Amino acid sequence: MGLGALLLASLLAACTGGAVDELPAPPPTRPTTSTTARPDLSEVALAGVPGATTTSVALGPGKASFDGVVVGPSGPVAGATILLERQVGEGIASATLTADGNGRWKAEAVLGGRWRVRAWRAPDLALTTPESLFLEDKEERQLQLTLAEFTGVVVTSSVAPSPPIVDELSRLVVRAYTRSVREDGVVRNDPVPFVELSLAGSSQWRVESSNPTTADGSGKGEWFARCTSPGNHTLAVRVAGGEALALKLPACALTPEDPIEEEGGTGEAESGSTTSTSRRRPTSTTEAQ
Repeated sequence: MGLGALLLASLLAACTGGAVDELPAPPPTRPTTSTTARPDLSEVALAGVPGATTTSVALGPGKASFDGVVVGPSGPVAGATILLERQVGEGIASATLTADGNGRWKAEAVLGGRWRVRAWRAPDLALTTPESLFLEDKEERQLQLTLAEFTGVVVTSSVAPSPPIVDELSRLVVRAYTRSVREDGVVRNDPVPFVELSLAGSSQWRVESSNPTTADGSGKGEWFARCTSPGNHTLAVRVAGGEALALKLPACALTPEDPIEEEGGTGEAESGSTTSTSRRRPTSTTEAQ
């Protein structure tokens, strides 16, 4: 055998002497789309979100109307502001009018429904409780809006114990304010700080602390005093040397269980604060409430 034949035989023996692995089978063919039905979400409840649904409320056009006059302690109030509010559910629509020189005003072609009406004149007159009413679809409603005066000095008072007990020491607290009406019709009570407060009144009250006293930064002053006999005994306070503003206090009693008669009538005493007012000088008058 020649050299070439020997080399060929060696190569063939090397190729056939070891095991040869077969190639793996190809993966089976799978569908590219799912055969599972989609879930039905029509019955699934969605979670709520914070906030409120708003509803647009209209004032008109309609076939109803308002017609009225604004009056105060001195008669018709020229230039008064009138606020009209129509309410539907939680929604409110509003409009403002101005009274003429005779205090008269009118709102035409409005819708029926629930309405609130109030009026004021800054800085001294206001209607603190709005007129609430239901207006029929074709109704013509006439309203008189009566304003009260909110000016000058106001004092509120309280006493402990209440009622005061004869010959026992009582603590009397008074606060002084000035009142005014803001441009939006809200009545303001602004404290009168660091003014002189002086008690005056019946000799059946005996003051046993400094009098006069000076109000603190919130307009508050206080005294200790005793009733010397049972019954209603007048007591008043002067603010910065002004008019004597009467305080409405419970009648003095012999014991806490005694029945109490209020001045000018019978009934139970008030245990809360009371109020007196006055206008500022020179045209001021004392008005006890």
